[in-house]
Amino acid sequence: MRPLLLLAAVLLSSCQEYNLTGEPKPEALEDTAAPAMTTPDTTPSTPTYDDPPLEPAPEIAVDPLLIDFGLWPQDCRSPMVPITVSNVGTADLDVTGIDLQNNGASVFRIGDHTPAVLSPGESMEFFADFTPADLVGYPTANIRITSDDADESTIDVLLDGEGSEFAEWTDRWQQRETGPVDVLFVLDNSGSMDGEIDNLASTFDVFISGFVALGLDYQIGVVTTDMDDPAQSGQLLGPDRIITPALPDPVAAFRAATDQGADGSGSERGLEAAHVALTEPLISGHNAGLVRPGATLSVIVVTDENDDSEDYIRPVDFADFLDGYQGDPSLTTFSAVAGPKGGLFPCLAFFSGISAEPAPRYWTVVDRTGGIHSSICNMDMSDILTELSVVASGMQTSFPLTLAPADPAAIDVHVEGFAVPKSASNGVSYDSDTNSLLFTGDWVPQPGNDVTATYEVEEACP
Repeated sequence: MRPLLLLAAVLLSSCQEYNLTGEPKPEALEDTAAPAMTTPDTTPSTPTYDDPPLEPAPEIAVDPLLIDFGLWPQDCRSPMVPITVSNVGTADLDVTGIDLQNNGASVFRIGDHTPAVLSPGESMEFFADFTPADLVGYPTANIRITSDDADESTIDVLLDGEGSEFAEWTDRWQQRETGPVDVLFVLDNSGSMDGEIDNLASTFDVFISGFVALGLDYQIGVVTTDMDDPAQSGQLLGPDRIITPALPDPVAAFRAATDQGADGSGSERGLEAAHVALTEPLISGHNAGLVRPGATLSVIVVTDENDDSEDYIRPVDFADFLDGYQGDPSLTTFSAVAGPKGGLFPCLAFFSGISAEPAPRYWTVVDRTGGIHSSICNMDMSDILTELSVVASGMQTSFPLTLAPADPAAIDVHVEGFAVPKSASNGVSYDSDTNSLLFTGDWVPQPGNDVTATYEVEEACP
């Protein structure tokens, strides 16, 4: 044998083979049927590690970061604008300083402010205003906020404004974000309401379509104003009791719940029915699950009579009850599709024969809870349901102005930078009673939309 081949043979005979898993191969196999071939697992094992828990840390949030006071008369002080400092972190936030800087001519001012330690989720608020010293220039300044936030230890809020021979003010808002929505319909099922309830049920898909367009997590229940019939008396009606998006046909479920006939009690006690429906023993019994913690709760009464539950609860007491129901008044509203706000005369719809007496008790609750009032004599129930769906979702349709405008027709209103047309049916209109802007139709700001209104102020030095 050649020397190289001999050397190779010696080396091969002296080596022990190992497979990739580290186990030695058997030296020999019995001369039997060939064993099934297997492919060794050559994938290296990867150790897994749990991510270490994050250390609690403070995190600051400031809103707004820019305040533009606009045009303001010389030597006139503007309204005070709030600035909110929040701790959105998981540990205490130490706000160590709030200081006004670069304030030439001392035209800007911040109100009382004391640095504070904010717990997670806690906020503090202070205010700034503007008094131009002359009509020349465009002064600016900044408020410097310092804290122990490791990522943003310093945050500046920019202030600017301009002296003018007249006052021009800009209000700014942001439409609320929507969350879970719970709705309680209180329907008058007395003899005079047969046609109105049918009209509501037949157009209810308009109401639901508003919820669907917003992708809302909704729940809807129906009770009647009949507090004499033990089978009603604040109890949720219909085979499903609570109508949700999970049902095969929510519109059909609503129609079934409203199909109670028109032979209910002639003593229509809507406030009492709503109160009983939302309190014990029903709210944890027959009506359990209708109202969820933290959800927007909207009560909607549909009736052609005034409330008759006078001995049971006063409207102001019901409004207070509803304001405190979810722990946040902004989460609850009461709306009414009913007769006129007051006076001696009913509303009339001559072609349909519908009439409805004044409903001042419901109006009182509507005004106190920020809901809406629609006339039941308006036979176009689809418009009413569209507006109700917006309010029930928790979005704002009414935005209060800070100051009185000199010319309401000249208010310049924008949503997300788009000019909003002046219209009471599909756009924006001005309500002098509340000094507010009312949005309707396609122009109701959607969740998160930025809204601005710029206008000249009525007084020379407001």
